[in-house]
Formats: sequence, C-alpha cells, structure tokens
Amino acid sequence: MNLIDERFERLKKEGKKAFIGYVTFGYPSFEETLGFIKLVYSYVDILEIGFPFSDPIADGEIIQKASIKALSEGVKLSHLFESIEKFKKDKPVVLMLYANTVYKRGIDRFFESSKACGVDGVIIPDVSFEESFEFKEAAEKFGVTYIDLVSISSLERAKMIGKQSKGFLYCVSRKGVTGFKGQIDDRIFTFLRELKTVTPTPLAVGFGIKGKEDVQKFKDLADGIVIGSAIITKIDEGKDKLEDFLKEISESLKDK
Repeated sequence: MNLIDERFERLKKEGKKAFIGYVTFGYPSFEETLGFIKLVYSYVDILEIGFPFSDPIADGEIIQKASIKALSEGVKLSHLFESIEKFKKDKPVVLMLYANTVYKRGIDRFFESSKACGVDGVIIPDVSFEESFEFKEAAEKFGVTYIDLVSISSLERAKMIGKQSKGFLYCVSRKGVTGFKGQIDDRIFTFLRELKTVTPTPLAVGFGIKGKEDVQKFKDLADGIVIGSAIITKIDEGKDKLEDFLKEISESLKDK
C-alpha cells in the first residue's frame, strides 16, 4: 500500500475521518508559501497542493485569485518539487494541477519527477475519465496514485468511475466551482450512500465546505473532507487564524 491507502486504513481502524487540506503553491508569496504549507501539513491527514494555472476552470474566485498571485511570483514546477522534498514526511501529498502543465513537462517526466520528490497522488480536474488513461498509465508506471473526481450530475457514471478508482474518490458536493458561493446540494448525501454500495475506495467530499458545521454534515457518510478556499482565506488572515481553523477542523474530524 502507498501512503494514501495506509492513511485511510489507519483512520478507519481508529473510527476517524481524513482531513484533506488544500493550499496553492506560491501563495501568498514565493517567500512565504513554504511556511504556510508546512503549517497546513502539520494538521491535515493528506495535503493537497494546487499548482497555479492561468485558467483554473474547476476553481472559484478565492483560489483563482491565489493562482494569479502565485503565477505573478514566477513559480515553476521545479520549485514545487524542491519544496516538497523539504517538508515531506510520513503523511501523503497529492498534487492538483491542470493537464497543460503536465503536457508541457511531458507526462512520463512529470510523474517520474513527482514520485522522486515524494508525491503520492495526482488530481487533474480538466481531464475526463475517458481521457485519463495515458495519465493513469504513467502514474502507475512511476508508483503515483491517480485520483478520480465524480460529480452529483450523474450517479451511474460516478458508480462506473468509482469501481475503477484508487486512493480516494473525490466527490464534488455541488455543481460549479470551488468556494463558498452557492449551497451544498442535498443530493450529495444520497450520492455518497449509493457510491458506498459499489466501491471500497474511500470517498472524500469537497467544494464549498467552509467550516465545522459543514464537516459535521458529512462525517457519517464520507471517509474524508476536502477544504480549500476556507484555508486560503485563513492564510490571508495570518498564521494564528489559520492555525486556529486547522485545529478546529482537525479536532472535529477526530471525534468519534
């Protein structure tokens, strides 16, 4: 088992849920980003690092602004890989980035570099399931887990993807992009229950989860909770506010 599988197995035995926290690499500045990443990494079960992109179609306003700022800092994939080597320990690291970034580096070279620096999984949100196989082949070749996303828009499609998924299945809680705007779609609860019947892969729910109250809604259904925009907002408020938030979420997920 890789670190992602090991983490979910351990949490399951302990009756706990995974805290998956997202940060944008290069934000709020090139000089500060590693310090914030280390802080988030110290509290989460799985760290998701987003590499900035000029047209992040899956991301809402908060993460878009973070990406624009990070791009203005001149960050490169090589900077990201070097940074991961500096903090990676015994908890999984997952990259979230867009297909053009992978293509630019070369698919095999990208996954080889990812594995070498300590990356455990990769999410590419603008690649459909049908188009993902060249990425999955390279990921498997170099020992990196490719994470699939599923949407409430099609339960049957989600079940088909879920049966073939690895690591964890990223379940989008509503239509649209990341962030706080819009409500969590109530269909997500039935969606998660149905997915549980067809796949042993852990289910992680994200998009629009902004605090402890939202976390409580999913604790009995999901195996993990993904929080991104709320963490970026707390980064803007400073390390003390961010740490208070991380503690609150972590403790709420560890309560049986």
